[in-house]
Amino acid sequence: MARTHFGCDACASPIAPIDPRVRCLECSEYDLCADCAVAERFTSPHTAAHQTLVFKMSGSSTTMGVAANTSIVYVSVAAQSSIPQKSPGSPLPALPPALERPTQHLRHMSMPQVLPELQRTSTASALSEIANQQMSSASPLSSPIAYSRPSLPTHMETSPQPQRHVRRALSVSSAGISRPQPQQNNSSPAVVAYTPPPCAGTFFVPSPANAYSAPAYTPPSRDAAYTPLSEPARGWGPFFAEDMSPTPVLTQLLDAIFAYLDTGRTGYLAPEAYSRFLVNQGCVGAENSWNANLTASLGKTKKEAADAALKRTYDALGVEHILRPRAPERPMSVRQPSLTRTLQTFGASFARALVSPPTAGSAMPVLTRAGFADVTAIALLTDPARAWVAFTRVLKMYALPLTRAWGLLPRDVLPAQADPQMLDRVARGTAAVKEQGGRERGERIVQNVFAVENAVAVAALASDTLSLVGNSVGYYSN
Repeated sequence: MARTHFGCDACASPIAPIDPRVRCLECSEYDLCADCAVAERFTSPHTAAHQTLVFKMSGSSTTMGVAANTSIVYVSVAAQSSIPQKSPGSPLPALPPALERPTQHLRHMSMPQVLPELQRTSTASALSEIANQQMSSASPLSSPIAYSRPSLPTHMETSPQPQRHVRRALSVSSAGISRPQPQQNNSSPAVVAYTPPPCAGTFFVPSPANAYSAPAYTPPSRDAAYTPLSEPARGWGPFFAEDMSPTPVLTQLLDAIFAYLDTGRTGYLAPEAYSRFLVNQGCVGAENSWNANLTASLGKTKKEAADAALKRTYDALGVEHILRPRAPERPMSVRQPSLTRTLQTFGASFARALVSPPTAGSAMPVLTRAGFADVTAIALLTDPARAWVAFTRVLKMYALPLTRAWGLLPRDVLPAQADPQMLDRVARGTAAVKEQGGRERGERIVQNVFAVENAVAVAALASDTLSLVGNSVGYYSN
């Protein structure tokens, strides 16, 4: 069962589709979030020497990730001083054959970009100054991968050099951002307080008041009730647990169907999309509430009447949904009778009395992801045998990548009998829909009576007006 979101293998937190992600090209399915990649928090078997690919947008199981044009380089200050200087005109050294093979499939990767020269203030520490001068004196790397971490030499050049800065990974500790120093003589590594330059290009000395603290991660979600799954499914399994709660197999299958129906990637299903899903299952008549009520009535267009009926169904069953404005429909142009044209010569008020106003936009109920899962579970548990036939038809029609290798849908994924609690829920919902529909029909009858009375009054006024016109014409003709 494919994950909707990627997860960080170091801190086990989900990586949102719009957040950066670092993929190891040597480990199997190993991903890091931006915090763990920058802080060098790894778990076995991943190491800093592995080649990685950076995605500036992680993507998900339904959307492609966006690869970045940079790579993360884990290199100590001493490692750069040990790299031989490149003489002018000499070609760049080639990567070892073992590391060239992965790059054949990643031609969009490029060398780490060189950052612009940073300005320094008088508050920079001596260690930061020496480290930056040492980084500037080293030649640019020919590969984004570090092969070794030699110890720090005892002598460092402090002469000024043209400054070039390469993006480096920093580790995060409780005291702030720090750079790990290489060990010498089997001693424990010393961590010196260090902070990266702010956007203005200046260094500042960290203090407990402005020490860095990573904020709590909250993955973005359109649907608060929806939680992405962490373990993928490998094949068909029961759709419901013993307590009739959906299993991960059903949840991920409904996620795939929802993504297939949500062609606009809005995170919601419009009435047209859900009605098409029911039509694909073979639902006809009252089983497809929106399609069955697609008939214009007094004061409502076809879609407005269907939206109202579908909302009654959602409300009665307790299905989660929201209201979205529907674009107004253009009224049909009706040829006005000669009576209307005559009345228009005497004033616009007569014409407005006979011509219906244009239809205004209304609100349509759209399903959330949780609402779609709930209303589909209702159909599966009220008539499992028929639902199995309908889902087999839908899966064959949609050809989802998730279930393409799973084969035909077995019958035993659904219960043998209908769930009594779900049948009671549907019965109470149906009664509520009928009661509300009866009240609305009564209101429409009252509206029709008032409409007929208004029409009679307008017709009488029109008759008097025509008589007046006839008398006026006869008077002037004499």
